[in-house]
Amino acid sequence: MKKVKILIVEDHLLLARGLQLQLEELGFEVSLIVDNGNDALKASVNFRPEVVLMDIDIKGSYDGIETARRILTLHPTVIIFLTDIEDDRIYNNAKIVSNNLFLNKPVNQAQLKRLIGQALDIAAGQFPNQPAFQNSDILWIKNKSKTERFEKKDVLYFEADRAYCQIHFKDRSTIILSKNLKTVCDQVTDPIFIRVHKSYLVNENAIKFVEEDTLVLKDNKQIPIGKTYKRYVRLRLGIL
Repeated sequence: MKKVKILIVEDHLLLARGLQLQLEELGFEVSLIVDNGNDALKASVNFRPEVVLMDIDIKGSYDGIETARRILTLHPTVIIFLTDIEDDRIYNNAKIVSNNLFLNKPVNQAQLKRLIGQALDIAAGQFPNQPAFQNSDILWIKNKSKTERFEKKDVLYFEADRAYCQIHFKDRSTIILSKNLKTVCDQVTDPIFIRVHKSYLVNENAIKFVEEDTLVLKDNKQIPIGKTYKRYVRLRLGIL
């Protein structure tokens, strides 16, 4: 089996060691075990793991969801969230950040093997309906009969329109895509874009200020923040 670098972020040492043993039995290499967000960020830069096993409820300044978001701004990797928390809001916030890969505690080795396999397929861009990594500042968008090149910085936001999605640009032009917002979010994985509502994906650089439950963009467009997205938006923007 191919040697794959895996980072474990877990603040219960016995659980982390147990995971390491199971992974090594499956033929995988565990680069490091850390127990907090800051060390996870450092390890991600130093070891560049292909897969990160991330406990959602870790100690330190950042929880696992925010740590995952920050790691994904540093380099492409795949996050598998570890949790024993049954809370839909937490699952929804985690899904906004990364792929829908969750491993429930206590960990079953067969499930662990299956999820690692899925993570590697995602990393290779082979898993259906999952995003390939995007490091470019460019979006290629099919517009009617041609595919056009756009700068991401020129996109203000994506807006759901039933089964379609509308892209709004700085110059006030728009393009309608024949795909829904969920599909767009699966494909547009650049961390500058934030899902703030079931109907909106917003360019962080277009935000002027936040007023209660509303984002006000630099063109004074007001975007509502959905109830299930409030905590994530606060974390994502680093609101004090």
